This record gives sequence, C-alpha cells and structure tokens, in this order.
Amino acid sequence: MNKLWRRLIDLPHHLSTREKVIVLTLILVLVLLGASKVKNFIYNRLLLMPTYGGTYTEGLVGQPQLLSPISSLDNDERTILSLIYMGLTETTADGRTLPVLAESWVISEDGQTYTFTLKPDLKWHDGQPLTTSDIAETIKQVSDPQTRSPFLADWEGVVVEIIDERTIAFHLETPNAAFLAATDLPIIPMHIANADLQKSLIGNGPYFFDSSKTKDNKITEVRLKSFDHWPSGKPYIDEVVWRFYDDTGTLVKAYQNKEIDSFTEWSNETPNLIGTTYKLPSQRHRFLFFNTARDNISNQAIRKNLIEGTKSDSPSTIKVITHQNLADHPALLTQIKSWQDLGVIVELESYDSLALLEHIDTHDYDVLFADIDMRADLDIYPLWHSSQRGAGGYNLAQLDDQEVDKKLEEARRTPDLEQRRRLTEEVEKRLQNLYVYKDLEQVPIYWHVNDRILGIPKMQYVVDSHDRFADIAHWYIKTKHRTWQSVNK
Repeated sequence: MNKLWRRLIDLPHHLSTREKVIVLTLILVLVLLGASKVKNFIYNRLLLMPTYGGTYTEGLVGQPQLLSPISSLDNDERTILSLIYMGLTETTADGRTLPVLAESWVISEDGQTYTFTLKPDLKWHDGQPLTTSDIAETIKQVSDPQTRSPFLADWEGVVVEIIDERTIAFHLETPNAAFLAATDLPIIPMHIANADLQKSLIGNGPYFFDSSKTKDNKITEVRLKSFDHWPSGKPYIDEVVWRFYDDTGTLVKAYQNKEIDSFTEWSNETPNLIGTTYKLPSQRHRFLFFNTARDNISNQAIRKNLIEGTKSDSPSTIKVITHQNLADHPALLTQIKSWQDLGVIVELESYDSLALLEHIDTHDYDVLFADIDMRADLDIYPLWHSSQRGAGGYNLAQLDDQEVDKKLEEARRTPDLEQRRRLTEEVEKRLQNLYVYKDLEQVPIYWHVNDRILGIPKMQYVVDSHDRFADIAHWYIKTKHRTWQSVNK
C-alpha cells in the first residue's frame, strides 16, 4: 500500500505538461459533479416556503376619491378599501358566507334574529379595540339616507342589540334569507369622526393606510402596509402600492417596464404582455337603466322602441349619464349611435364618483349607463323594489311595480336557494317585459400579473373585482428553504 502511494505521489514527475492539464481537468470535473450531487441531495430534502417581505404594486387608470367604504360606488376605490376595511363575514363567489371579524353566529328558529360573536382581541389599525359598538355605529350610519350608502336596503328595519363587547344581535322585521350575506358590510371605527375618516383611513383589514403621493393636486400613489394584528395572521407581502395613471397606454407601458406588478382590464385588448393573464368570469354587468319617472320615457312603448331600435314614438332628446371611466366605452357609443340614427338627440354627460352619486341620488337622468356587480346571493331587491325609489335609494329605474315587489319580498323570505333562483328569474322576465333596462354585456376581468407574485390561487369565478384579493394574506414574493422535519414539527 505504501509502495502504491509513493508511485501516485511521484506520478506528476512522469507526466508531460499536457497530461498534467488533462488529469487536473478530470479531477476538477469530478469535484464539481460531486458538489452538485451533494447540493441536489440537500435541496431535494428541503421545502421552498413563503416568507415575509416584498412589495406588490398595481396600476389603475383614473383618480380615486377614497371615500368611506360604506358610501363608495367606484370599483377601483372599493378594491383599495377592501384591503383596509373588513366585515363580520365575507361572501364567496358561489354564495357561501365565511367568518372574518366574526368568530361564530347563531340564527333563531324563526329566521328573524342573527346573533354574532366577534373574534377575541380585535384591533383597529391605530391599536384601539374593535368592539360591537363600532358595528352598531356603522349600521346606524348606513341606515341614514344622508350617507347614500349602497348597503342601505340591506339594513332597513334591522334593530341592533349590543349584548356585550363581543356579542351583537340583529333583529329583522321579517325573515330575510339574503341577510347573512349582508353582514359582509365593511365596519368603520366609531372613535374616528366622520369628517376625519377619509383623511385617516383607519381600518381593520389585512393592510393599513401608510401614505399617499400627489402631483398637481392629483393622487398618484397610495401605499398600504401589512397589519401585524390581522386575525388570520400577518400577510406575507409587506406592502401593497397603488399607482394611478391618466390613460391605459401609460398604464400598460408601466407594466411592460415592470414599474408595476399588475393591472386589470375589462376586455383583453393588450396582447404579448409579460407575466400571467387570469381571465376571471364575473357577475359584473353593464346596464342601461331607463328612468321611468322621466316624462319623455315614462311610456313603456317609448322605452321598448329605444331598446329594440324602432323609430316610431321615440323621444326627441334623452339625457344619458355615466362615470367618466365609461364615457368612451364601445358598447355605450354603439348604443348612442343607434339612437342618433333614429333621430334622437343624445346628451351624454360623464362625472367623477362624487358628482355621479349626486345625479343618481336626485335621479337627474333619462338613461344611466353603469356597471353593476350582481350579488352571489341572488338578492336584487335594492335595484328594483319600489321602496328603494327616491333620494338615497338604488332603484335606478325608479320602478314601481306591484308584481315585482311581491316576488322580491317572497324571494327574501324563502331560505331555499332554488326557490329564490326561480323567483329571481320571474322578476327578470317581468322587468324585460316592462323595458326598464338593457343588459349590454357580462364582463370578465382580465388580470395581468407579473410572475414574481406567488401563491395566487386558481379562481373560477368572482362577483366583484376586489374578490381576487380575498386570499392576499397568503400571496408571497420572498421564499426560503426549510427541511421537512422543521415543517412537520
């Protein structure tokens, strides 16, 4: 053995320079191969796990008002606010109700009392305790017509009883099978004055308002940070940033340059984008609502002619209003062109969110073009019941029809989903015969996301655009390796 070892040591003295290079190269290759095998052996026994850190940035077109979450109608505002404010529950796209701030709830046998228990130790973003008093105050404000809340119809006639700091009961005048879904109402803090709520944006959701940037008196950026005290656990992604652009072209350029991680559009018009595009079927519909209280279109035959494109008995002029982001929408422009071909003078007016709310509140329009997110619980009572006419209501067509009212009331009383579906279909058929609306399109959401954003679940369906953020606490950007043993401890 010693003799063999001495020969190996003496071997370099018997090799040429070329032979030495070949031997050293072979040794280096063997070492690298061995190191690679060791590395693979270790990594194959580790798990890639999410960890905390990183910033998710989404781009939007337009200018946010950042209203209270109980009064905002603008979809983009509601999306931002949905990360800051949460409700007792959340309703999934398939109609299931899941707990958020609530720990549990009990429904009385007669279906008229809902008793909720809050999760323990809930906090607002400023550290103040969140109690049932905040919930009671939120419902009080929603029930005030002056708030002009889209949630008003859900809470009319509901009596609130605070049992203790964690227990609250809601007493209904009549059973309402759709009421449980209404408890996803965003809760606002009672210790923040109404006038200061928009400025402070103190909420209870997985992210809190950190800062904003402005340029020429326009908001250009809103920055949110993860909330350590979120009941379901601190989100993995540290920051969510919203950036605002004047037009779609600038927005798309920012995405392609990786200045933002994502953006959405309601038609897939931008080809060859980086990242992944999620097509999310939604319950968003684009409607034309015909104001039956206006003299020039109060006649059903006239509305029928407008919807079907018939020339006879058309009004000489109609006033159409919409949100400024929808003013140049192809479906609207096509409809306006068809009316102009009939000899109708169309006055199109578009507004920001606040001004549009005022016009809706006073019903100062002949036709309203609007996006409506239809609810998963099939409750269309707020849109069509006669009690929702007038200031503060969301009966956008100002419809007053006894047959519609009766079926809507019956649908709210029945707990059977199939029965409610049948009644809803009957209401929709009646509405079509009355010519009070035209459904221009059902809109899928195209969501473009940079592939560095991980953990986004597969979504078959969303009711609202902000539903895609339901699992944001589980998204992640940063990762780390952990052993099987440490994960399974």
